[in-house]
Amino acid sequence: MRPLRLDRLLRSALSVGLLACVLLATSVAVASATADDLRGEWSYKIECNCNQPTAEGIFVVRHMEGNGSFSGTVQLSFFNGTITGTAVESEVALTMDFPTIPPSGVVSEMPEGKLENNGKTITGATKSGGQSGKLTATKLRSLEEVEKEEEALAKAKKEKEEKEKAEREKAEKEQQAKEAEEKQKAKEKAEQEEKERSAKEAQAAQEAKEKSEREAKAAQEAKEKSEAQAKAAQAAKEQEEREHSAGKSAGQPAVVVGKTFTVSAGSVSLELSNANGYSVSGGLTLTSAATKASGGSSRGKSKHNKRIVLAGGSYTISAHGTKVVKLRLSKSAATELERHKTMRVAVAITTRASGESSIATTALITLKLSSAKHK
Repeated sequence: MRPLRLDRLLRSALSVGLLACVLLATSVAVASATADDLRGEWSYKIECNCNQPTAEGIFVVRHMEGNGSFSGTVQLSFFNGTITGTAVESEVALTMDFPTIPPSGVVSEMPEGKLENNGKTITGATKSGGQSGKLTATKLRSLEEVEKEEEALAKAKKEKEEKEKAEREKAEKEQQAKEAEEKQKAKEKAEQEEKERSAKEAQAAQEAKEKSEREAKAAQEAKEKSEAQAKAAQAAKEQEEREHSAGKSAGQPAVVVGKTFTVSAGSVSLELSNANGYSVSGGLTLTSAATKASGGSSRGKSKHNKRIVLAGGSYTISAHGTKVVKLRLSKSAATELERHKTMRVAVAITTRASGESSIATTALITLKLSSAKHK
């Protein structure tokens, strides 16, 4: 009985072994028929044969079936789309669909491509909207690495959101406590103000009567003051007219107060004085001392004196008053003064008063460069 049982056991074991060998051979054949695992992140570029810029982007294969079909997501600039395809051994076919690219979406197809470099590179001819090109894709990392990074980013985002939520809740509680405290303080302040208001009402009633009496008295005083001011204004006007009339006979021009003036930052301030009993106005001009200048024609040359204008301005001075007039030197004048440090110039002053002709006078003054400029 034992030899028979042993024989049966040997035959059963042999059958199981043969079956295992058959299954192993079948699985090897199926594996060899499908391509390598394409799941993961790929960089790609499509070079168009139409003189258009090279398109570059990223696609991620997230699903791959046993029959070689795969699918995932694709990105081109800020446009997102989908990628689908089939990979059998070293043959690859794929389609990229970008439905959001204007005006009506773009579809790029690679009917026949090659899987090379141990499943790390895909190359093949593409066509899109009647245009042809060449696709080259390189695998950057596996799907596991992509998902780990996505999980890490999602975790970091969640932690950040939870932290921000906790901070918001804390800030809200602090704000509520602060508002409650401010509300209580406002209540206490209102009560105190009401108490003070009540205490002042009695005094206000008495003060109202006294105020009314004071206002009546002030109104009378204001009326009297206004009348006095009107009389004084009329008298002042008459006096001014008299002084004006007397001043016209004198006809004194405005004069420069001083002989030497300092030039700072290209400007000089001259003080003018009006000795008349009425206001005057006019203009003043700074000129250089007389210089000899030459000119010529086809007949010969002649020489004559010429004054160069260095600066100019205008003024208005009240009766018996003074006025400081600031003049800006010309560029050439500033350069000349910079060279010599001092300059002798003439001030031509025109004085005018209402109802009389203008008076022209000239005075000589000295301009000197500011000591700060020397440094």
